[in-house]
Amino acid sequence: MQRFAYLLGAALLLQAGLACAAPEQEKPLVANTFEAFKRDSARIHQQLQPGGQYEHSSDADKERVEARLKTCIGCSKCIRHRRR
Repeated sequence: MQRFAYLLGAALLLQAGLACAAPEQEKPLVANTFEAFKRDSARIHQQLQPGGQYEHSSDADKERVEARLKTCIGCSKCIRHRRR
């Protein structure tokens, strides 16, 4: 009987862990080409605005995202021109 109680408790803990697991989220930026990067970058800019998915991010985080996107645009342009 005690063994059954342990198994039941373990099963309940396992179920609780699975129920609390966060669902896998899609990546906000997957840029295989420069054009895809520009599209994803524009979508992220839009989502940083009020009403967007990231509207509650801090101003510092928003500035950091903007700066990183600008840096990536420069890198993407360089890579694109090198391939020509």
